[in-house]
Amino acid sequence: MQEEWVGKNVKLALLSESIKEFLEGKGFETSERRLADDYEISAVRESGPDSLRVILRIRGKPDSFVLELAPAEQSRMLKVLGPLAILFGGGSLFLRGIKSEEAFEELEEEFWLFVEETVARLAGSAKE
Repeated sequence: MQEEWVGKNVKLALLSESIKEFLEGKGFETSERRLADDYEISAVRESGPDSLRVILRIRGKPDSFVLELAPAEQSRMLKVLGPLAILFGGGSLFLRGIKSEEAFEELEEEFWLFVEETVARLAGSAKE
């Protein structure tokens, strides 16, 4: 899912740092890659039954940017290949894919609420 913000003048480095802190608070290990005006945050949570890998991208300029949150390719593959694996006795792979999807949906709901609050708090920070 992705959302766009226009006219907020948010310092994207601060937004990226806040998002990393949010994810780390949820038990994720994060890494960040910067490409020109874009930020890409990879987050992995391996512990427990709801292991999850997500990718977050921030693209644009302080006054017009897009945030995109998506499960990493590996998380999607678990769900797609799961039914095939059941035929060969690999039902746990399918179950892991379902649990990963549920964990992503739960994270996504909390994440977008957090981002709305953070963007409102950081509005105008790029002007400073």
